[in-house]
Amino acid sequence: MGFRLWEKYVLVATVVFLTVLVISLISFSSRPLTINGDSESAQLSRDIVARKAIEERWAFHGFNSSVGNADVEKQEFVKQMMKFSWENYRKYAWGSNELRPISKMGHSGSVFGAGRLGATIVDAIDTLYVMGLSDEYNAAKQFITEELDLKSASRGDLSVFETNIRFVGGLLAIHALTGEEAYLTKAKSVADLLLPAFDTPTGIPLAIVNTRTGKASNWGWASGGCSILSEFGSLELEFNYLSRLTGDDTYAKKIKRIREVVSQVDKPEGLYPNYINPSTGKWCLKHVSVGALGDSFYEYLLKQFIISGKTDLNAKKLYDDAIEALENHLLYKSAQHNLWYFAEMRNNRIEHKMDHLACFIAGLFALQSSHEPTEERKKSLLGISHGNWKHLSRELYPIRNGYWTRILPLYPRCGSSSCKRNREVLHSSTRSHRRMVLPLESNETTKVQRLVLGSCSSP
Repeated sequence: MGFRLWEKYVLVATVVFLTVLVISLISFSSRPLTINGDSESAQLSRDIVARKAIEERWAFHGFNSSVGNADVEKQEFVKQMMKFSWENYRKYAWGSNELRPISKMGHSGSVFGAGRLGATIVDAIDTLYVMGLSDEYNAAKQFITEELDLKSASRGDLSVFETNIRFVGGLLAIHALTGEEAYLTKAKSVADLLLPAFDTPTGIPLAIVNTRTGKASNWGWASGGCSILSEFGSLELEFNYLSRLTGDDTYAKKIKRIREVVSQVDKPEGLYPNYINPSTGKWCLKHVSVGALGDSFYEYLLKQFIISGKTDLNAKKLYDDAIEALENHLLYKSAQHNLWYFAEMRNNRIEHKMDHLACFIAGLFALQSSHEPTEERKKSLLGISHGNWKHLSRELYPIRNGYWTRILPLYPRCGSSSCKRNREVLHSSTRSHRRMVLPLESNETTKVQRLVLGSCSSP
């Protein structure tokens, strides 16, 4: 016997009511269990709640620049971002060199060998101190003073360049801020581990050193085992400062020898190729770039001149000559918007592309402009700086691993396993609000331009 019409309506209404009731009961009863506890789903739920709270509070869609306390808001926003990053590193990867945000696991491979050296802790401690995050700073300090020991903890080869800028530089920075001798002692012990790399016929250091065996070597992929310009050219600030603080000129002497070789070697058309043979002092492959493999060599020359109180005139001359050659041979204007950019040279062929690491060059010119004696030169540098920054922001020139010098897409455009692993880096900062990500070098450029010019508009 079939149902009457009104009976069908009652039956459907009853089913809908019971369905809604069951779903509601399940939702309300499971919510505390989902957020609390140690399960992976509970941790994920807490992270999502924390992320949403930050987004809602600090309005990821932008700040109202007309508000008088806009800069204060931005400072607090950045501080909360730092706290969020630090708390998750501490929760999931404490003591490891870095956090993998998708898998929520620590990672300690690559340029620092396989040891748990706490690279993130050493690299971040001065920022924690400047931000006034006392609890976080004290935790970092305790790790450094009580646990940090590269000689016993490192496994495999360390990058001389990366270990210098992250560990020696990080420890010297926090010593400069606090005056605490423990940091200086640690910085000296790390620098001592790198010294075997300088035992070459020219004094040009090798790229990697094994802290247990004391043996050093170069990367096999670097133009047949040559030393890299940006690596041996980015030791000067830390080593000279370390000698000054300790009274031990061992480190400054190593840098002085590098400077002598770089000053005397013939430079094709005044340019510095990215590779040099540490045994002969001759250039290897003629590849010139202000991006990867070359970038920080130019940065360190200018900053060494500045940090010396403008007394290191040799550093300034080397810098000026190098920049003049770059402007003469690699500086171009784009056809689309008539904006400045630096191309690359491979052998004698010009490649019209910019590596994402080259984004720093606009900030470097802005910094240089504030230390130039003539208004004409200042205006020239600022013009290139501004035009180069606008170019980096608005033009589409291909760079490595599928990224572009405009604003980075959400993920690398390639199918290799290495590119897929790179998604880990971008994932946590993009998945929730789908905003595009600027290269770090672009952000640094904006900061320097703002300091020099007083303000800087966003692209």
